[in-house]
Amino acid sequence: MVVTADWARRQGDHFNLSSDLDVNHTNVYANGVLQGGIIPACAPKNYTPGVECVNGPINQWLPEGRSVYEGLFVS
Repeated sequence: MVVTADWARRQGDHFNLSSDLDVNHTNVYANGVLQGGIIPACAPKNYTPGVECVNGPINQWLPEGRSVYEGLFVS
């Protein structure tokens, strides 16, 4: 008697890329003036270890759902 089993799992995450959130608020304007972000921008070409700064927006995409397929084939 011979028994074989094959198992497959495939997972997909679905994101809505048209509605990304700028978590750092880099592109926020108030009265026509750019306010900058919560985390300050880095000085150009001046990297200092331990200094918290960013060079652009921090984006977060909202998940729209997840699909999981699991299959077991036994013969």
